Amino acid sequence: MQPKPVIVGDAGPLIALSNIECLALLPKLFSAVIIPTSVAEECLFNLALPGAKAIKAAIDQRQILLKADVVIDEHVLRASRALNSPSTAFSS
Repeated sequence: MQPKPVIVGDAGPLIALSNIECLALLPKLFSAVIIPTSVAEECLFNLALPGAKAIKAAIDQRQILLKADVVIDEHVLRASRALNSPSTAFSS
């Protein structure tokens, strides 16, 4: 039997799954469900909105794990884009 994969979630799918009461499927399908803190903030900014309380409960019960957002330095991002640009490819 293959190990279950890890998933990194985004707000839209989490809210949609919560709204149709299927959020509990994620821990059954994946070994870990991870979301950045910014996604959690987006999902939980108003607990009166549909799905927000279920997402909060899943986070509180550690069915959904929070990870700090990664901040990429603008200089590193520019260098990475330059390295991946077709214009920087070696020609033969």
